[in-house]
Amino acid sequence: MPDLKKLSLGVATLALVASASVASAEDKVVSMIQCGDELAEGYDGFIAEWEKNNPGYKVETEVVGWGQCQDKATNLAVAGTPIALAYMGSRTLKQLSENGLIVPIPMSEEEKAS
Repeated sequence: MPDLKKLSLGVATLALVASASVASAEDKVVSMIQCGDELAEGYDGFIAEWEKNNPGYKVETEVVGWGQCQDKATNLAVAGTPIALAYMGSRTLKQLSENGLIVPIPMSEEEKAS
């Protein structure tokens, strides 16, 4: 008959290790919202290439219909969990920018050229 105390300790340790590995993987997720009906043509290839060049990172894309996309992006930002990347309409971007929700990312000429 198995020792239940050792079995419980083993299961608890396994759960702790599993949750730790999930937590570290979650720390490296780049969230992306694509407004519209489907992911823009070619994006899946660009994302796969970027993930290959940046091991340990995963881009999670979510396609959100035009009618709900602005609300979703805004609600996530207000909640303190903004998305990392967004493909949105120009009117939405202007509104987000006017409210200080778009952060400029300075890039060198070499970075821009790449």
